[in-house]
Amino acid sequence: MPSQPGFQTFVNNELPVGVAGDFASANIRASVLSFPFAFTAPAAGTQCGAFGWGDPAGGQAGNYYVPNGMIGFVHRDNAALITAFLGYAAMGIAPGGRVTLMSQGDFWGVFAAGATAQQKVYANPLTGLLTAGATGNSVTANSTAASLATTGVLTVGATLTGTLAVGQVVTGPGVPNGSYIASQLTGTAGSTGTYQLANVNNTPFPVVGSTTINFWGVQETQWFVASNVPVNATATGSSIAAPVSPAVGGILTVGTVTAGVFAAGQFLTGGTLAATANAQILSQLTGTTGGAGTYLLNYNGPAVASFTVTASQGNLGKITSFL
Repeated sequence: MPSQPGFQTFVNNELPVGVAGDFASANIRASVLSFPFAFTAPAAGTQCGAFGWGDPAGGQAGNYYVPNGMIGFVHRDNAALITAFLGYAAMGIAPGGRVTLMSQGDFWGVFAAGATAQQKVYANPLTGLLTAGATGNSVTANSTAASLATTGVLTVGATLTGTLAVGQVVTGPGVPNGSYIASQLTGTAGSTGTYQLANVNNTPFPVVGSTTINFWGVQETQWFVASNVPVNATATGSSIAAPVSPAVGGILTVGTVTAGVFAAGQFLTGGTLAATANAQILSQLTGTTGGAGTYLLNYNGPAVASFTVTASQGNLGKITSFL
């Protein structure tokens, strides 16, 4: 496992099953039809391993919702560029780069909040990132009396249907693609008032008179979860003791478990323990299986006092369009 900017400092005990955006099987796969030529990444770039929306009118495909856009999963097909000096990997397709959107197939994707097989896959309308849940839970809202200033301040009138939230994509006549709610300025939370918009492509905002404005939260896709993805394990009041000879790894004492199950292979973060420390659970020594107790780590750094520990194996799971 290399660390930025590219020097390998750690070797995994086992290789990962895949990388987000990779094919997860040899089943039939199909791409979203782009016309007249391939979709290209917008000014903000496009991330592989997430969902994207192709804009037939503009010919671009970003990770944010576009009205009448063609949704697809961004396959990792060597289109990303390493732009960081001495960088070792990249998932971002640079502006103007070719973007392939997939409409069918089996792929690997990241579910940061966990997922259960056969759940529906949802796409974040601003980032394209994956979540899972029961079908029929797309989030939309609209106002038929909203106006926009060049400062990006959107005034939402009384004719509002639905609930607004930071991170929702905003669309409507004259509103630039990639616009979203950055914060609420005035009014009742999630309701009428004024909202500060931002744009992922840094496109200036025009003056838009009173018109119908639509708001988009998580959007249901045509994909299903094809493998269980465990949630991250967390526990308060935990600590790490530095290795004591002849032991070669530190000892994690797990306190009160608040979520998930602790298991060998998970990497730890939290408190003063940075992700680059590569602290990994090797085995459980004492306590309740997967819960409170002590764990042997592949870690020879300094001790860490009482903190909230998070343990994760990457949240990688399969998605399919064929369930």
